[in-house]
Amino acid sequence: MKADNRVAFGHFAVSLGAFFGLWGLGIAFYDVLVVRLAVMTLLAGVIIRIYITQHDCGHYMHFSTKRMNMVIGTLLSAITLNSFKAMIYNHNRHHATVGDLAHRDAHEVMTWTLSEYEAASPMKQLGYRAFRHPFVLFGIGALLVFFVRYRFPKNGIRCGVGDVILQNALMFGLWAAAYAVFGWPGVVVLVGSTAIAACFGVLIVYLGHNYEFTYWKADEEYDFQQASLQGSSVLDLGPVMNFVLFDAGFHDLHHLNARIPCYKLRACYAELTNDLTPNRITWDKVVQCMGMKLWDEKQGKMVGFPPSRQNPAIAPAE
Repeated sequence: MKADNRVAFGHFAVSLGAFFGLWGLGIAFYDVLVVRLAVMTLLAGVIIRIYITQHDCGHYMHFSTKRMNMVIGTLLSAITLNSFKAMIYNHNRHHATVGDLAHRDAHEVMTWTLSEYEAASPMKQLGYRAFRHPFVLFGIGALLVFFVRYRFPKNGIRCGVGDVILQNALMFGLWAAAYAVFGWPGVVVLVGSTAIAACFGVLIVYLGHNYEFTYWKADEEYDFQQASLQGSSVLDLGPVMNFVLFDAGFHDLHHLNARIPCYKLRACYAELTNDLTPNRITWDKVVQCMGMKLWDEKQGKMVGFPPSRQNPAIAPAE
C-alpha cells in the first residue's frame, strides 16, 4: 500500500513521453490517413493509461503525499477531460457501494433487474434498450459523457465549481495551445485520440463489473468483500492492454483495497494467487459480456433481454 515515488515518476515519464511523442508523430504524418489513424489509436491507449494515473491520484496513493497527488491529478484533467475533485467524489461513492442494488445511481453504467424491466412501460423498456445498445453505450453515449456532461459533471457543485472551471480552462487551454502551435492537425489528432479513448474507456469500465456471474445484492444481504471480489473482474487482455490499463485490470483486488498503487497490483495479485478466484475477462468473452443486459435476482446472474412478448396466435374456428 505504500507509494514509491521513484517507480511512480518513472511510469509517469513513460506515459507523458509516449503521449507527446505519439501526438507529434500524428501531426507529422497527418496527411497520411492510415498512419494518422493508427497513431491516434495508439495515443488513445496512452490517454487511458494517463487516466489510470489520475484515478490513482484520486485515491491519494499513486505518489507519496496527498498534495502531490492533488496537483498532478488536477493537471492531468487537461488530458482526461475529468474534473478531478468531482471524479474523486463520484468514484469513491462507486467504491463504497459496488454491487449494492440500493445504490446503483453511484455506478458508471446503470443496470436494471429483470423484474424492473418486465414491470416497466414499453417506452421505458425501449429507452433502457437504447441506452444498453453498444453503439450508444460505447459510442454516442461515451462521447456525450466526456465531451458534454463532464463540462459540468455530476456533483460538480458539491465538489466545488472552481475545480470544474479549472478543468475546463486547462482542457481548452491545451487545445488552444495545440492550435496556436500546430494548427488544426494538432487539435484533430489530440481531440480525435481523446474520443477513441473515451469510447474504449467506457468499454473497459463496463467489463469491470458487467459479466454473467457478477454481484448484486440488496442492502440487508450486502457484503462488501464479496461484492469487491465477485462483483469486479480481472481483465486478461494481453500485454499491450496491461500496459494501457497500467495493471488496473486487476479490478477485484483494487476494489477490495483501493490503497494499493496500480504499479503494485500485479505483485500483490501474485502473492494472493491461491486465495483468489477471479472472474477473468479475456477477448473471447468481451462480446458475451456485451450481451449481458439485466440482473436476474432469481438466478443470481446477468442475462440478456427477454424475448419480446407477442400476442398468442388465434386458433382457427372449427
